[in-house]
Amino acid sequence: TTITAILSSFFNFEASYVFQSVLPYYASVVTNSANYPLVGVIFQSMYGLTMLVAPTSLILMSVLSYLDVSYGEWLKNIWKLLLELFIILLIIFIILALI
Repeated sequence: TTITAILSSFFNFEASYVFQSVLPYYASVVTNSANYPLVGVIFQSMYGLTMLVAPTSLILMSVLSYLDVSYGEWLKNIWKLLLELFIILLIIFIILALI
């Protein structure tokens, strides 16, 4: 199991796990039940955005391997799209919070 742990640590994406461990705490702090749908949308959206870029995504790594594209090269080409998606999500979150 130590060899497996060492090998899997190379593909570990810490930000995804930090976000997923911190958000449920903040979701439980929210006492107004009217905000629960918004918190759910934020959680699912950010999780989806994270899994789009996380190197632990089996689909992403399989496709990159099939196309002979390195993860670093793919990340250099995709970071602008990820930033745009993040900004769009923030705008949607603000609009939903104001409704």
